Formats: sequence, C-alpha cells, structure tokens
Amino acid sequence: MNGANTQNQAEGPTPPKPIPGSCSLTYRRNVTIQTDDGPAMYWGEIDTENGGHMKNGVWTERRNGKGTTLWRELQCEHSGVYVNGCMEGPGYLRIARPGNGSARFIGEFKNDCPTTGIWQEVSEAGVEALWEVSYDGSSRISLDPNLRFGAKVARERQIDKQPTKEGIIRVIGLAVRPTLPGEVELCYEHCKPINSKLVWARPPHADCTLFNPDEVRGKVVVAKRGLVDFGRKLLFAQQAGAMALLIVGQDPSESMYHQPLVIYTGPQPGDDLPPELATLAVEIPAVYALNRFEGLCDEGADCFLHFETSSPPPWKLGAAYIKAERRLRKLRNPEGEAQAQWSEGDLDLSGGGRKAQMVTSDGRIVTLAATPE
Repeated sequence: MNGANTQNQAEGPTPPKPIPGSCSLTYRRNVTIQTDDGPAMYWGEIDTENGGHMKNGVWTERRNGKGTTLWRELQCEHSGVYVNGCMEGPGYLRIARPGNGSARFIGEFKNDCPTTGIWQEVSEAGVEALWEVSYDGSSRISLDPNLRFGAKVARERQIDKQPTKEGIIRVIGLAVRPTLPGEVELCYEHCKPINSKLVWARPPHADCTLFNPDEVRGKVVVAKRGLVDFGRKLLFAQQAGAMALLIVGQDPSESMYHQPLVIYTGPQPGDDLPPELATLAVEIPAVYALNRFEGLCDEGADCFLHFETSSPPPWKLGAAYIKAERRLRKLRNPEGEAQAQWSEGDLDLSGGGRKAQMVTSDGRIVTLAATPE
C-alpha cells in the first residue's frame, strides 16, 4: 500500500444541516437536509436542542431503493453518533465502488475525521484485505474511488484478520405475548440455540428497514435499544433474514436485569409499516443484554447463543459465547455453562411469586402469568 497517495485528497462535504421547518419532530425519517450539492434526504435522529443538527443516523444525497444510498457515483453507508453535525466517537463508513469492490472503515471519529480503527477492502472477486490504521485526525475520509484511504495516515499495519474479543454475554430472552387484554402466559419457544456470526444493524437502532440485508442474512444481528419498540426491531431483523436478534442497552448505569422484557405479536401500531410488516410473528430468537456487554459485540465475531433449560420464573436466562479468532474453547456442557455465568447479583427477583411485573416493548408495566416450570 502506498501511503504517499493518501496525502493529496479532496476534503469531504460540509456536514449537512436540515432545512428550516423540515425537522419539527425529535426523530423523523425522510427529513430533507441541505448539503453542498443541494437538498438531500436524511434518515435518523435530529438534535433539536443543538441547532437542529444530525445526531444519529445515515444521510444521503439521493435515495435509491431500499437502504442503498448514492453519493456521487458511489453507493455509501455512513452511520454513527453525530455532534453538531459531525461524527464523534464510534462510527462506520462503507463505500461500494462499481467495478472495484468495496471498502469500509470501522473505528473512532473526532470532529468528522477518522482517528483509529480497521480499514477493510473487498475486491470484486471477494478477496479481503485488512489494515489496522491510525489517522492524524486532520481530514475526513474522501469518497474518491481512486484513493485507498483519502485521509492522512499516521500509522498502518496490514493484518490477516480483524481481531475479535472472547467473552460471555449474559442475556435474557425477550418474552412473546399476543396483543390481547388480560393475563396471558409468557412464551419463550422461540429462544433456541444459535451458532453464527455477529453483524451490526444499519442503522444501529434497527428502527427502519435495514440498509445491509445481505450482510445480516443468516447472522446474529446486533441493535441498540431505543427509538422504536422491540417489536419493530424484530420485524426489520426478520425481514433482512437474520438468524437471531441481540439488543444491547444504552444506559451504562444499568447494572442488572430488573424486569423481564416482552414483545407483542400480532398487529403492530403505526400506519407507516408496509402491509407485509403490519403483523408480527416471532420466528427467531430475540435477546437483550446490558450496555456493559456492548464491547464484546465485534462485527464478524463467532457467536454461540444458548439458553438455560430452567430459569427462575418468569425469566428466560441465556448466554452468548463470543469466540476469539485463534482460541476456540470446546464446551463440554453448554447448558450448564450458561447457567454457571449467572449470579444473584444479575437479576432483580424482588417481585417474587408466580405473577410478576414486566416491561412491555412500548414501555408499559403490566402483570403477567409466569411461564410454567
């Protein structure tokens, strides 16, 4: 790789700002924004308290089909956390270059400029090359297809494979309950063991049709909690062909699982869903993990999701084993090992009894019958 070619790159576009009057809601899809090249569409969250800049989401110059964005001649995904219209902290940029494969950067951004992370290139033939990179933080990643990086590289190292962490994520199964009045027994029949790879939803909250269905298909898709209820996230995950859904919390202070969480099946609220998504039938495992486990959710990591054969009612406890690239530990008794990861400090069992309160996917607290032992 020739680092000298990265010194002369075009500056990226000025961060877009919504056109006045186009974002009266805190969160809205299909918001019109103004860029250097004229009006554009924006899917994501608007920071109404800070000048109406983008906060979380993906923005595009033109919309083309379901989740594909066109940026000049390139198909591009750009998602992360935005501060004053600029990416700040963890972010993701993927560029699909017609006839020349694709490239993506997963890492940290500072004032819209990349700092450290992983740069991946995939040729048209599917050959992958990876670099662990550090940028000097002075420029954005250019979208020029002729440039490998398009930002000033301070240090780079080609690697064989993106390293992944090894660990165990304690999860709770999301209970299923039909949209019916009164007391209904919880159902966890969908919580079955799964062995696949992790992939993050695009957008990361899985609050609309996923932009990366080809990557999600057959994988355990990871999504952040918030913006929409669990039912919608599951709808979009299943639509994309996911094998399982892992939702991670957003509150770092959440130290234990206080109440079981439930997804309502049947007709879904809202008139913005297409007919094929208006009714939810749960077809794949869906679980929730505390925010502190997000660091183990590396894209591409091998994941073995398993559940205990018995859990204190009305819970369904499980564990997601994240396997390191070069050290795979054979599990002698997966169910027993899943159970061994839990302690009394993980669950709030103060409710007790055969009946327990539960937080529904739309935030309401109801009393439900526990799953039979």
